[in-house]
Amino acid sequence: RVDVLPKEYAIEMISLFDDIKPFPYADVEAIFLRELGAMPHKLFKDFQKKPFASASFGQVHAAKLDNDHIVAVKVLRPGIEDKITADFFIIDIIAFLADLFIKVDALPWKEFAKEFKKWTRNELDYQIEAENMEIIYKTSLDDKHIVIPKVYPHLSTKRILVEDYIEGIPLSRVFLGLKDGRLTLEKL
Repeated sequence: RVDVLPKEYAIEMISLFDDIKPFPYADVEAIFLRELGAMPHKLFKDFQKKPFASASFGQVHAAKLDNDHIVAVKVLRPGIEDKITADFFIIDIIAFLADLFIKVDALPWKEFAKEFKKWTRNELDYQIEAENMEIIYKTSLDDKHIVIPKVYPHLSTKRILVEDYIEGIPLSRVFLGLKDGRLTLEKL
């Protein structure tokens, strides 16, 4: 949120999005069993045990459907809801103190914290993400300049999101590359 934090701080925090140690594959299996009633190898023709991306809220595995179509499978990090609840408590305290001592004309810190918590709760529910992707996917089918991954609802739950795999560059790496000069707008 460069509109709230100084740009330098916001850029430094980008690594929180996709530079986190992955959680064990046994946890992935347990989540699949609990959410879909089957292990990943029973639902996919191929499922890569090692994730190709890992972030603060979850990690992403490559998989193949029965028709050999490659998909990305996002799995919510186990226990993240409890960690977020503890973080929310701290955020509420900081917002309370900030409202007392650091006045901002635009928005009270308490309201900012409330909005942040709402946004974060939505990020912890892959069904909300899937619904939003479906809406955007259906409304952009005729526009060849917009590519939205197709969601597979029969394989997706609150903690698992299966969508088309699309080759690309993570936005965090684009920002960091622009920051340190390895990437320019022309190279991009």
